[in-house]
Amino acid sequence: MQQVLRRLSWRPTVSFTRGLTFRTPQSLIYRASSSSSQAASPTIRLRDYQEECIQSVLSYLARGHSRLGISLATGSGKTVIFTQLIDRVKPWKDGATQTLILVHRRELVEQAARHCSNAYPTKTIEIEMGNLHATGLADITVASVRSITSGNRILKFDPARFKLVLVDEAHHIAASSYMDTLRHFRLVKPKESTSYAPALVGVSATLSRFDGIRLSDAIDHIVYHKDYIDMIQENWLSDVVFTTVQSRADISCVKKGPSGDFQTGDLSRAVNNDETNEITVRAWLAKAADRKSTIVFCVDLAHVTSLTAAFRAHGVDARFVTGDTPKQIRGDRLDAFKKREFPVLLNCGVFTEGTDIPNIDCVLLARPTKSRNLLVQMIGRGMRLDPGKANCHVIDMVASLTAGIVTTPTLFGLDPGEIVKEADVTQLKSLQERKEVEALREQEAAKAQISKSRPPLTQQPQLNVSFTDYDSVYDLIDDTSADRHIRGISPLAWVLVGENRYVLSSQSGDYLTIETPSANCSPGELVRVWYTQKLPEEAHQAGKGKSPFMRPRKVAECETFSDAVHAADTFASSRFPWPFVQHAQRWRKMPATEGQLMFLNKFRDTDDQLTADRISKGKATDLITKIKFGAKGWFGRLEAAKRRENRMQERARELAGMREPKAGGFRQICKSRFILPPPANHRLTSASLTSSLTIRLARRRLRQRASAFFHNIVVVDEHSFGLRPMRRKSSSADEDNDGSVPDPSKPNDDEKKTFSTAKFDVTRSSDTLDRRKIEKALSPAQLVSDTWTSPTKPQSAPKKPEPLASHQIEDKMLDSRARRRARMQSPWSCSFLTLTAALSAVLLILFILRSFMTRQLDSKGCDMYYTRSMFFNFADFDTEHTRFASKYSLHLYREVGFDEDPRVKGVPVLFIPGNAGSYRQARSLASETVQYYYNTIQQDKDALSGGATSIDFFSVDFNEDFTAFHGQTLLDQAEYLNDAVAYILSLYHDPRRSQRDPGLPDPSSVILIGHSMGGVAARTMLTMPNYQSNSVNTIITISAPHARSPVSVDADLVRTYERINTYWRESYSQKWASDNPLWHVTLVSIAGGSLDTTVPSDYASLTSLVPSTHGFTVFTSSIPGMWTGADHIQTTWCVQLVRPIARSVFEALDVRRPSQTKPRAERMRVFKRWYLTGMEDTAEKTLPHSEPTTLLTLEDQSNTVNPAGKRLVLRNIGRSEKPVAHVLPIPPQGIPGQKKFTFLSNLPLEESVDLGHLDILFCSVLPLAPGHSAALFALNIDLSDGRAGSTRLACKNAAVDRISLPASLRTSVYPFDKATPFSYLQYELEDLAEHQFVAIVDKASEPTHGWAIAEFSDNSEATMQVPAGLQHLLTFGTRFKLPAIRPLVTTFEIPALHSSLLAFELQMGKQACGDNAELFTPLLRQYLSEPHESRYFVNLKEANVSLHGIAPFMPPPLRSQATSNGISLQFWTDPTCDSSIDVSLKVDISGSIGKLVMRYRTVFAAFPLLIVALVLRKQFRLYDESGVFVTFMESMDSCLRTSMPLLFLALTFLAISLAVSSAATTTAASTGWLSWGTNATESAIDFTKNDLLLGSQDPIFWFLVPMFGLLSAGLCIIINYIALGVISLLQIPFWLLIIRSPDSKNDNAKKPPTPTFTSTSPRRRILTASVLLLLVSTRSEANHNFYNYAHSILLLMLCVLPINIPVLVVWVHNLAVHWLTPFSSHHNVLSIMPFVLLVETLTSGKMIPRVSTRLTHVTNVLFFTLAVYAAVYGVSYAYLLHHLVNGVAAWLVALHFSGSNLSLSGLTRILDGNEDDGGHVKKRP
Repeated sequence: MQQVLRRLSWRPTVSFTRGLTFRTPQSLIYRASSSSSQAASPTIRLRDYQEECIQSVLSYLARGHSRLGISLATGSGKTVIFTQLIDRVKPWKDGATQTLILVHRRELVEQAARHCSNAYPTKTIEIEMGNLHATGLADITVASVRSITSGNRILKFDPARFKLVLVDEAHHIAASSYMDTLRHFRLVKPKESTSYAPALVGVSATLSRFDGIRLSDAIDHIVYHKDYIDMIQENWLSDVVFTTVQSRADISCVKKGPSGDFQTGDLSRAVNNDETNEITVRAWLAKAADRKSTIVFCVDLAHVTSLTAAFRAHGVDARFVTGDTPKQIRGDRLDAFKKREFPVLLNCGVFTEGTDIPNIDCVLLARPTKSRNLLVQMIGRGMRLDPGKANCHVIDMVASLTAGIVTTPTLFGLDPGEIVKEADVTQLKSLQERKEVEALREQEAAKAQISKSRPPLTQQPQLNVSFTDYDSVYDLIDDTSADRHIRGISPLAWVLVGENRYVLSSQSGDYLTIETPSANCSPGELVRVWYTQKLPEEAHQAGKGKSPFMRPRKVAECETFSDAVHAADTFASSRFPWPFVQHAQRWRKMPATEGQLMFLNKFRDTDDQLTADRISKGKATDLITKIKFGAKGWFGRLEAAKRRENRMQERARELAGMREPKAGGFRQICKSRFILPPPANHRLTSASLTSSLTIRLARRRLRQRASAFFHNIVVVDEHSFGLRPMRRKSSSADEDNDGSVPDPSKPNDDEKKTFSTAKFDVTRSSDTLDRRKIEKALSPAQLVSDTWTSPTKPQSAPKKPEPLASHQIEDKMLDSRARRRARMQSPWSCSFLTLTAALSAVLLILFILRSFMTRQLDSKGCDMYYTRSMFFNFADFDTEHTRFASKYSLHLYREVGFDEDPRVKGVPVLFIPGNAGSYRQARSLASETVQYYYNTIQQDKDALSGGATSIDFFSVDFNEDFTAFHGQTLLDQAEYLNDAVAYILSLYHDPRRSQRDPGLPDPSSVILIGHSMGGVAARTMLTMPNYQSNSVNTIITISAPHARSPVSVDADLVRTYERINTYWRESYSQKWASDNPLWHVTLVSIAGGSLDTTVPSDYASLTSLVPSTHGFTVFTSSIPGMWTGADHIQTTWCVQLVRPIARSVFEALDVRRPSQTKPRAERMRVFKRWYLTGMEDTAEKTLPHSEPTTLLTLEDQSNTVNPAGKRLVLRNIGRSEKPVAHVLPIPPQGIPGQKKFTFLSNLPLEESVDLGHLDILFCSVLPLAPGHSAALFALNIDLSDGRAGSTRLACKNAAVDRISLPASLRTSVYPFDKATPFSYLQYELEDLAEHQFVAIVDKASEPTHGWAIAEFSDNSEATMQVPAGLQHLLTFGTRFKLPAIRPLVTTFEIPALHSSLLAFELQMGKQACGDNAELFTPLLRQYLSEPHESRYFVNLKEANVSLHGIAPFMPPPLRSQATSNGISLQFWTDPTCDSSIDVSLKVDISGSIGKLVMRYRTVFAAFPLLIVALVLRKQFRLYDESGVFVTFMESMDSCLRTSMPLLFLALTFLAISLAVSSAATTTAASTGWLSWGTNATESAIDFTKNDLLLGSQDPIFWFLVPMFGLLSAGLCIIINYIALGVISLLQIPFWLLIIRSPDSKNDNAKKPPTPTFTSTSPRRRILTASVLLLLVSTRSEANHNFYNYAHSILLLMLCVLPINIPVLVVWVHNLAVHWLTPFSSHHNVLSIMPFVLLVETLTSGKMIPRVSTRLTHVTNVLFFTLAVYAAVYGVSYAYLLHHLVNGVAAWLVALHFSGSNLSLSGLTRILDGNEDDGGHVKKRP
């Protein structure tokens, strides 16, 4: 057959004079122009190295290697070599004679086809590119890699028929498109021999990749290499001379792209300017004006235009070629250039590869590059030999040659599988737009006429240009092969930590290591890149004593250091956050953080501590990396000898009293201790060095006291503690005034006495000296008194500190025993009760989290959607249209390869992203609409005539705004969206921007699709003042929280939600449709289910907002064909969800109407058919409303009529091998017991009469006499065999109502498995009233494994109700049995099971079938009627049952939807198995506990505030009564014994009362007498009744109140100890400051005790909460009360912090996107002023006065009110908690002021911390 097809192939003659002449639109078949069709192949004389190369390839193939690479310089004739290989490579089997040539550009396709046609005129040569389709049978196929991998085009190429695959420019072979092609030809895995796949030969001049990705996944051996230096030496290539030009183009700030080369946009802005272009032209005039053919490489199209104009301004005939130049014009210009008709040809990315222009004698590099491959490709354009060409002159304008021009082919590098590929497609321009821009570029070039005379030099700007000429290529190599620092190669912050080791660390703890071979390694040693990943915290804790890191993994190995760096950078860009690892980031220039300084200063002397103004954050990060990864030891090894010598010199100078040590020695000491030395230009004077060394020697005295020998002091070294003799300075009056060191021979008696018992071992080896361990052994008095004075001032004798003065005691009237007991109570102490509460809370939290993460988890079944997207930004949608143009933007989606035209042409659809969402999230939906239209709709005439058309998919870029945290942001987005809708509709009125059919009406509305908060913004649009009436009529939302706000920390957000929902409810409660502004709007809410852990899916319910006539809620697990949940982000790209949404939108379109959609009722039917299962009570059947389409003729004596009431079971459909009809009579109407028809089969039911093996027909007897025409029917099925006695039936095909069910087989695991779904039909008897028979027609012509079951069953047998109440279900569970004789479908209704807080476990017994083969395994559908949630369980044995029914805090449903039937369990079981099946259902306690996380996670923002308020209330009561402010834990213990149990008991009864009243109100409002006198559509429901407390609507959940109380109490205890831990850490620097302060060194008898808090001016205080941390960092007897008070206030502020953080995040984000409009929030000045004043009063150190009057009740009531409000309203109205705490802070400030006169001077004294008392100044406690 293959030979016949080849003989029939048409071989047209093709002319290569100019362009290509095509003879067929389907494929292009080449044959050389020849007078004889049998002309032989012309003899080609190969060069020596070409023949050598071919022989090397053949030799490797003969040895069994099949994947080979060839590295040959540009101009060496690579195309000739691989074309000659075609005939020399032997087939690996009979019939394998074809050859495939893979290239990546059109020019290379044409060039390869031309060479092959010349070499093999008798062979068929076809092209696979664009709209040219090869047959797959040609001898030689030249294919574009992009085209061959498009769609299924590659499938026509049978790998068994190919002997050779050639790849030109093989350095691209690691790309995914190449690898896909090679995978098809079985060439991805290395082959041991060529007997299993064709041979692969890749050819390139630069057989390596700049990004470091290895080529060894496709090529095993480089069998031949010859670079251009060898070619020049052997005179195969032209000689090259080089000139570099030092222009003024500053490319130092140009960013680098993902591949490591310059970003084109930044590079163009740096290079394309008048000055640089002028220098470029003048450099060419000075150095190459005599050259005949110069090619210029430019950055981009704008650079081409500007530089062309500059050449022409100097009288040079310069022309250009770009990728957008028409083919005819390009050919004309190339021909003219080859004929030397003009001297300069400019291009942009066109001639870098595969260009054969031998006459080029000058290459002008006006385009900088870091890519060595690209540089060699550009230079190679001028290296071909040509008559009359002496050499090629390469002029480098911006130092591109520093990248190096010697390339070494390599297969080593980074594994492409290590890279996480992101689907981020660059925006492309449409073809039409590119043509228009190209035309404008031609016009600009034409305007720049060639100047007849060059401007005189006097008129030209004075430009200083320096040239560097290289006489040969060897001089250039010597100049550019020097070793460079890694920061010059990589944009990342690599740190040299060893002689041969570089490290790049990430914020997560992971790090990369580059290890270069050492000097003593073998020459062939590779540079390796290692990746070390940090273990998760729990994994590290599980393995105690083990390293916190995983075993290092080698990710790349390269032959050169530069390649290794590029490979490591490519890997890092996919794993590490770019802002953290890039060394040019702005944060690296900021001052170092306190944490960094503390870490680094541990390795430095105390007198030389680093400060934030001395070191940047980036430098500190690098130093820390050096320390952590061993740079200390490396520096020590490198300079050990030099440091040893410097130490000896310094020791000699100090002993001799020298004052001016050498600067080198001092800098060396700094360097060895990681101390930043003085700047290089700093002059080290004798005084500065002497003073520095004197201070350092003085500080070392603390360490000297630790030595048993007073004449030896410790010197810090990188490796060990060394000892050096050094005498202590004398503190007596005989000390030298000049600061010299006294005679060491004179001992000091005081010293001997002081150190007589000091014995410390300081001989241990370590990298650093832990001075704190030595100082800890000394008493604080010794540390304070043993200080060194300055060289000129003697030190007075130390004095013992005096006891506290009596005036420093807070209150003389306090009870001494109570005060001592309270002061001895440590804040760390914990009673047994508090310890039990904390441990119980921790265990309960861990149990809840474990249950949430491991129990009742849904399986993930979403498939990823891949697109080729491009977006067009509407720049003209500016401030003239909307005031938010500077912050937001509008984009139009187009699909590459389908539609790239920015003009609108279809129906507008607008995608709205959610909270922090990107406009690119629309890609999957938009791509599906494009592909579905062009692949399906466009070929469906019925759909087009029905009003379907293409879709213009728009998307809004909100700059990732946090809509869920801020109400004003939501309103701003809604306003912008209305402006965007108006602008979108205006586009269709502009003929320049629209391609719509003029005969169609212009759109008047836009379809909205919103994700997350974008769905809420869509509903908000209809309530805004700028909303255009009827501009929106269809809204589809995905994972959108409609019912209530996801968080309640912002007042504007809560009020906005209330206003929006009230507007929608009131609109649908209108009596007349004309009064309802939303009557035409349909709203569909799609929820992700349990997998969505971002927004509770309960909040997506519309039952409280929209009646079922206008909208509904559906879960993704219910959507036919999807049958799986989806998390919050998956809903934007899940294939199973994207497809039904796109198809439903198309079916709802009607382009013939101005609204562009069908009427509302029809739209609702469309959406229900696509999103609902079809088994809902509200599902509409199509069969009763359709007309008969089939005429069925049956023989009267047929025995295929099934007896009435008997089930029909068909096995092995197609057994009879001819059409057979099985008829079931339909029971008559009105018989006792309601009947329904059910049908199930594993074969699909097709609506088309020509498809499928099975038809289900509902028929009525047709009274047609014989001979009457049956032409009115689309199908005539005659099964009477032409006999006279027959019956004619008029039938309807039931396939229109088919219901898809997931296949349930023995091999089934998940409902979303890739298996053919079951076909199910279900009809009530009244739906079949006009029919008499059901005919099941078996049309299969051969036996199949198909089966079918059909029956009429009683509803009483098929539906049963479980009467058990919820309490019984929770206690005992329930059991029921499926009887042996049962219908196909059995449903169990459980009304009591409706809560979303409960989870159950279902167990099902085995289905025993006996001798009969089982048709299918049990299938379970768990469903709720509203919202529409169905979950399927296949091959049922056990199932986790959970639902989204009645949820906490959810508003009640509308009146028409107020009833709830609970959950229903629908079982499909094989009725042919005559055995009963036991089913049990019991509560899953662990799984139910896990459900609390999503429903009650916001509780922890309110209940901890309740606990802290009660604790503070108790503390203030005891303080006002006894004067003692007890610790937080002591007050907590007291509250746990008294007030907390009572309060939570009261709250528990309140929760029960609220739940009972909620249920009673719902019943009364729906059916009782309370609804008397109201309209039928009027709403009398309180939609806020479930906002209180825990929002539960069932009294059985009363236990949640005390449980959350216990959790909150334990959480507060944990927060308390965390705060204490932080405070304890802050004590260390505080004590160091006290010990080091000069005042502590000069104690005397007259000096009063140092106050605890240093007095500062109010102007110098920082009004932040961090001050509070410093205040409580010290605790002593003098400030015991104040410590406890400040600590409790700190905890109060920490508990209110979660309420304020979200709004702060929004504010910071607005600043980040430069949105500088006034920020709207409830956090105004008055909202924070009491906090500021409270902290300010605390900075004074003054304790709050006691209140002995009745005002003490005010404090009590305030804290109690705060506690009660936090419990009752805190979850739903959390923002008010901030205001309540604000009021408490204001009251505490007022109490502070109450102790003094309320005057400005009094306020100043309070803030300063001093207050007059009895004629003297009272010191602070």
